[in-house]
Amino acid sequence: MRKIATVALCFTLSNVSYAGTMGVCDNEPKENFYAGVGIGGTFNSDTLKAISVNSTSVTNSPTQTVGNVYIGYGHTFMDKLFLGVEANTYFPGHTDNFSTPGVSSAAFSGNYYSEQYTFKDYLGLDLLPGLRFNSNTLIYARTGLSFRDINISQNSTATPSSDSYYNAGHSMGGRFGAGVAYGLSKNIGVAVDYFYTYYPTFGSYWNTYNLQFNMTSNQNYVGASLIYTA
Repeated sequence: MRKIATVALCFTLSNVSYAGTMGVCDNEPKENFYAGVGIGGTFNSDTLKAISVNSTSVTNSPTQTVGNVYIGYGHTFMDKLFLGVEANTYFPGHTDNFSTPGVSSAAFSGNYYSEQYTFKDYLGLDLLPGLRFNSNTLIYARTGLSFRDINISQNSTATPSSDSYYNAGHSMGGRFGAGVAYGLSKNIGVAVDYFYTYYPTFGSYWNTYNLQFNMTSNQNYVGASLIYTA
């Protein structure tokens, strides 16, 4: 009877004002310091444009399963309004292989060349404004910045003779999305997230052939995670 009464009390209180702390009934996910681990899928769109005497453009759309870890801090104001900050990383990166026709001169125009791009999204920094419907359920938006490493390489060829090429750099993109978190107990919760990330053009110049590579990327992510709230 005591257990039934406690469950009934928690259910009743979770549907009225809860003022931030409720003892055994307080399951607020992402309140104060929290950390999480998750898994999801990325749906990428990578467009390579090669520019010289002529130009060509190729788009690939790879998908990938990724893991992620994150840490953050959140606080609820006036019983309902939530604001959090979060740092996260996603792994592994993804590799994209392109086949483009030669564009730097007539000697190269009838041949195709293979460029390989490697992307590693090593850091995300997000702001999470949200709304608590009750002590267990949080709905939030996500807006922030995403940082990635980019490598480009092209192997040498014999006919016609072409040198190998390699370059590396960094890119910063913007992202926005939304998520839902649900508290299973005082410290453990689950979350489902979606966000869209856009990366501006990353340029790489090959001086030997007066050849410019421009890479533009965007990404959709959908995933779920397990949250520990301190």
